[in-house]
Order: sequence, then structure tokens, then C-alpha cells
Amino acid sequence: MSRRVNCALRQLDSSNPAAALDYAVEAQDWTLAVDIVEQHWISMISRHLPTLRAALQHIPSDAADKHTAVQAGRALFGIVHTDAPGSLSLLPESPAELQALGASERAKDALSIGCVQSIMLRLAGEYERSVDITRRLSHLSRSALEHNPDEVGAQLPLMRVQWAINYQLHGSLTESTIEARLAFHGGRSQGVDFITRNAAGSTAMNWAMVGEPLHALHWSELERKYPDPDGWLEPLVRVAGLTARALTALDVLDLEHADTILTELGPPLESEELWAFVVYVHCQAALAHTDPFSALSMLHRAITAHTQHHTPTSFAHPLLRSTQIDLLLALGEGNKASALALSIADPAADPWTLW
Repeated sequence: MSRRVNCALRQLDSSNPAAALDYAVEAQDWTLAVDIVEQHWISMISRHLPTLRAALQHIPSDAADKHTAVQAGRALFGIVHTDAPGSLSLLPESPAELQALGASERAKDALSIGCVQSIMLRLAGEYERSVDITRRLSHLSRSALEHNPDEVGAQLPLMRVQWAINYQLHGSLTESTIEARLAFHGGRSQGVDFITRNAAGSTAMNWAMVGEPLHALHWSELERKYPDPDGWLEPLVRVAGLTARALTALDVLDLEHADTILTELGPPLESEELWAFVVYVHCQAALAHTDPFSALSMLHRAITAHTQHHTPTSFAHPLLRSTQIDLLLALGEGNKASALALSIADPAADPWTLW
């Protein structure tokens, strides 16, 4: 066994699949590389996209032929044009067809392909299309779990964490909470702490965002029962939970505690998918401290840095527009706030911009 393969296996043992994949590609151990992609593509597609794409470019076609997730990833990245069954096909729309697909032997591959598509659309800022696929996946998963539990059960908790994020970034917080709670219970039954903690944090943040601090506190307490993950998983898990705790502290006007949490949370990073939620909680704290000017500057910088993901189908769009109106009013800029409010085409369509 080569030194690089040994390094890959050690990285897998250390829960670092991205580094393991790099070593497997360097060793040209395509069987190991494909196995890593198939087992860890959901986590890598969100946090290690360049590593995943590079690996998919190097894996030979004959090594990928019988692996649906690898084929789908290669096709979605434009690496190859493939006629592999279902690799780029959309999931059926009708509940009856989804029910039948879930009962078939194609259910596991359909879930993998659909999940890849939903995440890729999310990363591209196509939130409405991402959520449309996610709704079909939710229906498909229920049928698949009923008819093929041994085939699909192990992958569903991690998938549901991603579906919860798909819904969050679109502003469908009720559906996000449903998927996050299912992910929480699935992760707990499998003993996968990072899934359980991430799902609890996402649920807490959803409740905090809709002004339900008691529910948010309950899920924050559940989140803290599970340890912080080490290494590359840590930023993936922490943001939603910290945001929830900061919002809950602000809700009861415990500004000192909120400030401590916000210091740990830090400013919104360019790579952070939940950037708009981070901006929002910082702005709420700034309003509580009567410091709207610095918050407005942060908001404008964050929008500029995340242009691709500040789209009409994103939750960031109405959330930050309503936040900007609040900040302008706090600054005494009533005319600017009124003009921004009047620019909203259909305020009743979103409670965040209903005035």
C-alpha cells in the first residue's frame, strides 16, 4: 500500500474526507477516491467544493461508470456529458410518481442525484428551484423509507440537514424546521453528533427568527448536549446555533450575553451560506445598542460580497431589506426608509417586508 493511500486512510480516520480525497487522487487509487466521494459528497459539496470538483475531474470515466453520485457530480460540474440513466433527469412532479419511485430499487440513486441537484442550485443562488426539488425529495424520502429503509436510512439524516438549509435560505422556515427535526432524531439514533448538533442549532435559529424564544431556548439546550466537532466540521455546525442564542439573548434584552455570543460568532464570512442571518443578528444588536451606522455599513459590505446569493428568490433579499429600513429609521433617514419600503412590489407576499 502506498504512502499516499496510508495518508488518505489516516485522514478518513480523523474525519477529514477532503484531505483523504486529495491523497487518494494523488495515489490514483480510484476505487478509494470513488468511495470517499460517495460517502462524503454531501458535506464536501458545501465546504470543500474545489477539492471535490478537482477529484471528479481526475477520476477516469471507467471508474465512475457504476457510481451514480459520481456520475451526477461530474455531469453537474460540466466535466462530462453523460447519458447515464437519470444522471441529470429531474425528479417526477406528481405525488403518485414520487411514491412509486420511492418504492423502487432506484430510490437511493434518485435521492442522491436529487440532493446533488438541490445543493448545486442553492450554491448557484437558485433558491426557488432548489426548494422545488427539495420538496420532491421530501416526498420521495418518505416513500423510500417506508419501502426501502435498509437502503436509504443511513444517508437520510445528513441529507435532511442539507434540505433544512435549502429551505432556510429560501425563507421557508417551517419546512426547514420539519427537516431539521427529522435530521436531529435520525442523527441521534445513528450516534452522529455533528448531524444532531447541526440540526438542533438550525431548529433553534428558525424558532428564534420567528420570535419564539422558548422554543429556541429548548433547541439550544439540546444543541449544547452534543460536543463541538473538531477541524473542518466546526464552522459548518456552529453558525446557526450561535445566531439562535444571540437572537434569544436580544429578545430578553440581555445585551451583555448577546455581545459575548456575537464576539464568538464573528462577522459574516464570504464563504458562509448563512451570511444574511449573521448580518441580521449583528444589526439587531446594533439597534439595541443605538449604533445603527456601523450596522448599516456591515450590511452594505455583506450584500456586495454576496451578490450572487442576494437574489429575489433568497431569504436574504426581504430579510436584509427590512433590516435596512429599520436601520435607516434609527438614523433618522425617514425619506430613504420610506422610498425603500415603497420599492417593495408585493410586501404582503413576505412578512419580513410587510409594513
